[in-house]
Amino acid sequence: PDEFVAGRGVLPSGSGPENPMNTQQQLRLLQAIANAGLFRGITKTQALSVLSASTLKSYSTKTRVYSEGSNADEMLILLCGKLQLVGPSGKLMHGIHPGHTVGDFEVLAGATHPADVIATTTSRGLAIGVNTLREMFKADPEMELVVLRNAMSACAGVMKKTSARPPEVAERAVAA
Repeated sequence: PDEFVAGRGVLPSGSGPENPMNTQQQLRLLQAIANAGLFRGITKTQALSVLSASTLKSYSTKTRVYSEGSNADEMLILLCGKLQLVGPSGKLMHGIHPGHTVGDFEVLAGATHPADVIATTTSRGLAIGVNTLREMFKADPEMELVVLRNAMSACAGVMKKTSARPPEVAERAVAA
């Protein structure tokens, strides 16, 4: 069916710049956007705006997607594959699966990436540049409000999880 299911990829093999998307592929991407982290709850029109402003990016296994300390100039909605946050000591911190975003909080906060992000399998995602996102928010303040509410909800969820854990476990959860 057309419904996006977190944990499964949304791009069929063979889709890409050389093979334009058909209507069904576009619908699946729109659903993936509307169900992904920060964008959960946006309208179909808003999801189309995000899709139109996004760039499809592919990463081979072991490719560094983002580097710790680098400026967050884009965020990524992972469509297929798997990414891993890797801490300064090389410790694997958190896996990112299809349907999730990475770099989103750094983009919203104007911050740098707190960890390396490495593709652990061949992966594809929709990248949205920080300036593009700002322009979309300027044109559609309602979408910005939805995104910021989702960001605050995610932060509250992390705080709730960490407040019930011993301090050393809580520190690891916040880093993830």
